[in-house]
Amino acid sequence: MNGEIGVFEVSSAELVECRKAHDGAIWTIQNTPDNEGFISASADKTVKFWSYVLVTEGSRKRISIREQKILELPDEALGACFSPDGKFLVVALLNNTCSVYFVDTLKFFVSLYGHSLPVTCVDIAPSSKLCVTGSVDKSVKVWGLDFGDCHKSFHAHDDAVTSVLFCPGEEQLFWSAGKDGKIKQWDAVKFIMVQVLDRHTLDIRCLAQFTNGSVMFSASHDKSIRCWEKTDEMVIVEEREEVEREEEYEKKLIDEEDVVAGENADNEAGVASSKTHSSIVSAENIIQAIDIARNEKVQRAEDPNHEPHPMIGAYNSKSLDHFIVDVIAKCRASDLDRTLLLIPLVYIPDILLAISSCTQQQYKAELSTYVAVYLTSSKDSLIKFWSIDSQSCFYTVMDSRNEIYSMSLHRDETILVAATSELELLVFELNWKSGAIFEKEEKEEPSVKKSTLEGDDDALANMANRYITTKLRGRVIRQSKGRALQLVPTSDDRFLVCVGADKVADVYRVFSEAESAKRLTKKLKSAKRKATSDSSVVSEDDVAKDVTILVTRIGEMALPHKIKWIDVVKSFKFTDEKTLIYKWYALLTNTVHWVKMSIDEASNVVQCDSVGNLDKLGHREDVRALAVSSSSSLLASAGGNEVILWSTHSLRSSLTLTDNDIRDVVAVNFVPGDNYILTGGKFTDTDGVTDDIRALTIALTNPNVQVLAITTVHGGVSADQASANVARLLRATNHSSSSIPIYIGANDSLVPKGPIQVWEDLFGNDGIGGVPEVFPEALPSDLVAAQPMDAVDAIIELTKEYSDVTLVAIGPLTNIAMAIRKDPELAGRIQRIVIMGGNYLAVGNTLSNSTAEFNFLMDPEAAEIVLATVHATIVPWDTCFFKGPEYSQKVDYEESLNHATPLSNFLKKITEKGRKYLKTMQQPYAFVDDIAMAIAIEPTIALKTSKLCATVELADNSVTRAQVSIDWMSTGYNLTSQAFEALGDKNENDWLSQTFVTEYDVHRINEMLNSAVGGTGEFRFERCL
Repeated sequence: MNGEIGVFEVSSAELVECRKAHDGAIWTIQNTPDNEGFISASADKTVKFWSYVLVTEGSRKRISIREQKILELPDEALGACFSPDGKFLVVALLNNTCSVYFVDTLKFFVSLYGHSLPVTCVDIAPSSKLCVTGSVDKSVKVWGLDFGDCHKSFHAHDDAVTSVLFCPGEEQLFWSAGKDGKIKQWDAVKFIMVQVLDRHTLDIRCLAQFTNGSVMFSASHDKSIRCWEKTDEMVIVEEREEVEREEEYEKKLIDEEDVVAGENADNEAGVASSKTHSSIVSAENIIQAIDIARNEKVQRAEDPNHEPHPMIGAYNSKSLDHFIVDVIAKCRASDLDRTLLLIPLVYIPDILLAISSCTQQQYKAELSTYVAVYLTSSKDSLIKFWSIDSQSCFYTVMDSRNEIYSMSLHRDETILVAATSELELLVFELNWKSGAIFEKEEKEEPSVKKSTLEGDDDALANMANRYITTKLRGRVIRQSKGRALQLVPTSDDRFLVCVGADKVADVYRVFSEAESAKRLTKKLKSAKRKATSDSSVVSEDDVAKDVTILVTRIGEMALPHKIKWIDVVKSFKFTDEKTLIYKWYALLTNTVHWVKMSIDEASNVVQCDSVGNLDKLGHREDVRALAVSSSSSLLASAGGNEVILWSTHSLRSSLTLTDNDIRDVVAVNFVPGDNYILTGGKFTDTDGVTDDIRALTIALTNPNVQVLAITTVHGGVSADQASANVARLLRATNHSSSSIPIYIGANDSLVPKGPIQVWEDLFGNDGIGGVPEVFPEALPSDLVAAQPMDAVDAIIELTKEYSDVTLVAIGPLTNIAMAIRKDPELAGRIQRIVIMGGNYLAVGNTLSNSTAEFNFLMDPEAAEIVLATVHATIVPWDTCFFKGPEYSQKVDYEESLNHATPLSNFLKKITEKGRKYLKTMQQPYAFVDDIAMAIAIEPTIALKTSKLCATVELADNSVTRAQVSIDWMSTGYNLTSQAFEALGDKNENDWLSQTFVTEYDVHRINEMLNSAVGGTGEFRFERCL
């Protein structure tokens, strides 16, 4: 929805009206105070007033909207709100100010100025006397509407402020939310922070609340909508400050390193998890429980009528062993591993004894088993057998060459299958001897046992062999990729599933003793027949070495996404005498999947069918707007291409509103009466794929653009150098490579052409002027700022994750061509691609003997693949020779370099070499990359386009190599009049048509350039110096 307003009927979930309302993104829709209409504030510098009208449609009447009047603004509107008394309209603007207008006359009243970056949100107190604004500069300001004076400015958040909201009925209290993931409540009169809500993990997009303020909703980039309920509990500011001091202390405690005597604190490898406050508290609780249990045992021995400790009664535990396990169960699952590692070694035997007793009694057996395995596991290649009674390891298997990740026992614990980090399963045969170590009457005295355990290796082996012997029967190869993460047997012990690190799980059959004997006999007969023909001799011992007599792979379970965890339902059934059915449930990426696995016992054929899928509820994209109905019974959340209605009582989704005309909804509001919903859309967010610094600056400094990632490619410099240049620009624009990831792409074309030839006269030796000392100074860390994933995989994954991604290619097209080759479905997922490259009238910009444009010449084969696969908007090199509506003007690049801001000065320094070179060549400074990025952000900047069928010349050693060839005859060329009558799409069956930009809005591009470098002020860079 590019500037469109949609009207949905709630009862039928039908889009009853969709109207083009603005030429830019609609950021706010709000009802008028009299509830007879609404306003829409847009990036096209207007606020439009609309009224609700009833229209007759067939046999029914429905609501419609009618435009009443338009308020022209000095800059783009990012937010707007009415004062409750209906007197004022306050509009938040991109020029860092808020304009206040009289509602009745639309006359300007006062300007609220003081923010150093664009104002993103605004709200007015219930008394209509105070106004609060939030900005990208991370501050919140409280204003008086009598004179427009600033009462107070707070440094509210650690990132941009995204929403502010006054509490209904509370003149002095308001909420603020920011990209730091926190919601804060402030006192607008005493100028203090009242409380902080920090349950979100990522950026908070918007807030909404009931009309009485009893419930508030928040939507975040972490894909969650949280419901906050107001309680009667008193909030004491001093207590909050005390809590903050405690949190600061706990943070220092968490940052302390645990150094064990005799160990090196600077190990190269260690536990991936880190201490948290909850893990420390949980470890202390477990230690306390063990101390209580120890004291209880002593006191009960002295006094059988001893009164139990109150903590045991609080947990309602039946025994001391249950009590220890109950306390462990209270630990959060996400902190359990780290908690167990924080417990001192002297307490571990108590835990092992407790879980041994609970396991035998089937009390919380799953938790007990996990704790036992975790406490006794080691990331090595050894398999150890432990006696819980004696608390000692009595046998060790050392046949594995690799790390052991999972094990499974079969056939009454006589077969052990172990999964390793390699693509194999180890199969061991276990022989348990009578008179084992577990029989207490045959235990040796402690002193004798100790001396035996401390003996030589032969003595240990002899002692172990008294209880068990093992034999490695063989290795079974897996098909799933990566290390084996999990081995799961079926409930009848007939089959085994091995989960790897991809979408496929291997299925194995474990044969019973009788079945193994039959297989041995069958294989022996087959081997003897073959031996007779070969005149060789074969024995039963030779055939028995075949591990597939015990375990063999019979098939696989392929699921749609990567498998994280899997388990089998314990019930199964026979469909006939040969076929068995098992039901599995698997945890995949963001979903739980049910699978029915059918196995033909005679032929070992495995068939897997999907039974069901529990998808993640709610939006798959960021929620950008919230609205609460007037009755407070419904909550509307808008994100991506849909609006979801939620019941505020059950917090379950009741209805999803979507339509083919709906796209990128960022504003939503209920029509009075709650029977209809209004939606407003924006232009598509931009994903930059470029090594051009100036063009990226436009996107990085535009608050309406979300840059998902930046990929680099060979061109004027290598992809590695381009990555370092981008990392430097991110620091200059107050971003980081962690918030906007960088992915390094191809360092050569599809047809290798050798080392990169840097055009130093124009770009300098590093691609950005060769001035590493200017602000921000080039750092060694810039060279390693890129992500480990390469650009090709990043493009594929991002287009899978985001359905509305826009690719902006301002460099050679090698990365995109390679991605299309690797994933042919990529072309269908790309919603929009803007390419700076090629030419329209065969005007080149490289060599005197070439008619090609630079980006296409760097990799013509890649350009041909892209143009033959996707519909693209192409901004050709020739565009810089075309003009807008005023033929005497072009984009004034020099003006944007003369602002007294650090970013303007930075761009001036890095382009100085190129500007001087072009001046000697009597050429103006006109890089078309800026135009392409501007058009990607605002498509309406392209005033004139031509839809043409085109291809790329690939002839070697030709003047026209990499030139764009256009099929002019198929576009409406009239042979009689010898003129182009119309540009059509008559030949789309042969070639894909491409949209060439030929004229553009000069004034708007100048505004974007100056806003990017001149409207930022000093505040953006103070924290970077």
